[in-house]
Amino acid sequence: MTEIEKAKAIKKLMEMRGWNIPGAAHYLGMNEKYLRSLLALIKSPPEIQNLVKEQKISPSDAGEITYRLKDNSKKAVEIAKKVAKSVGNKRKLMRA
Repeated sequence: MTEIEKAKAIKKLMEMRGWNIPGAAHYLGMNEKYLRSLLALIKSPPEIQNLVKEQKISPSDAGEITYRLKDNSKKAVEIAKKVAKSVGNKRKLMRA
């Protein structure tokens, strides 16, 4: 199961159970920040999802970029592509 498939399954479970993110994180034994990043993958632009599928960017990085730049998908894709090319510079790129 890919991280994107996992995110979709968790989202469906949350909807079925009426859980919010803190509740789901508690019941699933997950870190809340990780769960937010995971769920953000669902809303990631296709270009970012492809970078995750190709293992050029981690699911947590993709989710974090998407979550933080949710109002600017073009900028999110641009940063995700830069992160894929440069290891360890995510924080610097996020500030740009």
